[in-house]
Amino acid sequence: MGTIALLSILFVYLIFPSNYGPGFLPFLQTITKEFFLLFLTPLLFVRFILKKSFQEYGFSLKNKHRGFIYAGSALVFSLILSYILIRYTDFLKFYKLEPVVIVNFWMFLLRELVFFNLILFFYEYFFKGFVLSLYSEKFLYGAIFIQALLYLIPNLVSPNNFLSSAPMAMIALIGGIVAYQTRSFFYSYFYSLAYIIILDSFVIYSLKNGL
Repeated sequence: MGTIALLSILFVYLIFPSNYGPGFLPFLQTITKEFFLLFLTPLLFVRFILKKSFQEYGFSLKNKHRGFIYAGSALVFSLILSYILIRYTDFLKFYKLEPVVIVNFWMFLLRELVFFNLILFFYEYFFKGFVLSLYSEKFLYGAIFIQALLYLIPNLVSPNNFLSSAPMAMIALIGGIVAYQTRSFFYSYFYSLAYIIILDSFVIYSLKNGL
């Protein structure tokens, strides 16, 4: 039953039209889609169909000490990998940021803390909370790879270069480990948000200084 619900949600999500262009209306359309399909629907499924508690599906902040240790370690590891990518590959040529974000600090904050933050939160709950918890009892650590693969489907079907998708791959896999070990999607979310903000900041710094 859980797998059928999961595939149904993903199918509707992939075929539902999205407009990721600039402006308030495209933003509202995208956020509405993410909220209803990736957040509200699985919450209702857990509560009324599976009749489980939200905590059993990752909606918990318990184990704070363990959670922040894993999240912090994941952040350091991901930043080291990202520095290697930036330093020794053509990562900067393929990793795309909107020009206005590069030149305008306030637009950068708006992008990271509002637009990306909201989308990330819904993504993290769906994949690191709902999907991971759905399969972790049966597949144990294998559930990490299941949710990571599903997490990356939009990137796999897009024409993005592999290097430009590397940060999302790290979030999918490393964040999955964090969520599995802490039984909470919140610590993976905290790690992922901090990682992208620091990464994007360093990318902008590198582009402006010709590094």
